[in-house]
Amino acid sequence: MIHTSLGVVGFIIGSIMGQFAGAWTYLRTKLALQAFWYREIVSALLAGLVTALIATAVYVPLGVHIWITQRQDAPWAAAAFLGVCMGICQGVLFRDRPARSILEQLRDRDKPT
Repeated sequence: MIHTSLGVVGFIIGSIMGQFAGAWTYLRTKLALQAFWYREIVSALLAGLVTALIATAVYVPLGVHIWITQRQDAPWAAAAFLGVCMGICQGVLFRDRPARSILEQLRDRDKPT
């Protein structure tokens, strides 16, 4: 029971940390490569890579692989695979989210009305 609960918590924490890190990487890379035509591709690739690394780094020690497979002897590669899937989703679908919405809210708050 404890491994299942820890796996769920690990999935939530790893996913949120990975998404924020990937979105930050995407925005920073896109800003740094403003003059280049390939900035979107490089930014998306780096966002996916950072998301995958951060998510996997959290998933493995917190036992997400045990939660996914419901087996105590599950290989950690299942958690790494899930981290890679999160990275692909971040790089292809979500890129600058959730950071973009937070930055827009901060910009709107600072605007005089």
